[in-house]
Amino acid sequence: MKTYSGVDISGTKIIVISSDGQKVLHKRRFERTESSKKDVENISAAIHELCEHKPRAIGTSCGSPLDWKRGIVTAPLHLPTWRNVPLRNIMEKEFGCPFFIDNDTNLAALAVHHRELKAQYNNVVYMHMSTGVGGGIILNGKVHRGIDGEHPEIGHQNIRHTFESDIACPCGGLNCLEAIISGRGIRTLYKKRPEDLDTAEIHQVGVHLGRGLANIIALYNPDIIVLGGRILIERQNELLPVAKEQVQKHCHIVPTPEIKVTTMDEDMYALGAVILAQRGFDG
Repeated sequence: MKTYSGVDISGTKIIVISSDGQKVLHKRRFERTESSKKDVENISAAIHELCEHKPRAIGTSCGSPLDWKRGIVTAPLHLPTWRNVPLRNIMEKEFGCPFFIDNDTNLAALAVHHRELKAQYNNVVYMHMSTGVGGGIILNGKVHRGIDGEHPEIGHQNIRHTFESDIACPCGGLNCLEAIISGRGIRTLYKKRPEDLDTAEIHQVGVHLGRGLANIIALYNPDIIVLGGRILIERQNELLPVAKEQVQKHCHIVPTPEIKVTTMDEDMYALGAVILAQRGFDG
């Protein structure tokens, strides 16, 4: 059987799957090490183990920044030991098949679009709310890219918030959505973990989430917005009603799309990587 390999490289773990292009056949999940060289060796070993024959192609999900055109992991904030790793050259030499890599939220958006939503919508926004805030945008069925193919950073939109003073973001900007509603931002602003926020505090987070979503809707006018990430999934019953109320309050000219939380699990990034391996960047 011809198989594809999908790899998800996150801050703490690596997931490798083999797939026939539709479903997961085999999976390995292991912790990241303190060495990018050892991580790459572990990924290679897992692909050899899971793919009975040489994979038809390999797709990989990784956080920004990265040079997706040349297949180089440049300097993701959550991967301090991964600096200018020429992953495409390494893997294509090892396996003799095409290799693709892209931003993790782009591939999550692909997985949501093709697997969860069955490609029934042309324009989809996937937004992830966890340690950071990011997202992937599907326009006319394809991943949307900006100037020079750069990944749009919807978590770094400037929003009107309810705090008394400006809020600095690690990106260097002020009042970014990520600085206000991400896990990192919540710890900074509220001095507690997201799961420990009280009713008034989680309501405030929902207000800011809704204002960010309203901006996204006004700019991209998507058919549907799908939300993911640990914070959203764990506290969706408190966050979603407030966020939707804010969307209704601020969106009057463009239609309000359906807003839902994803039903996909941690494999979504690796599944998106498989779709990338199947279709390439133009698929």
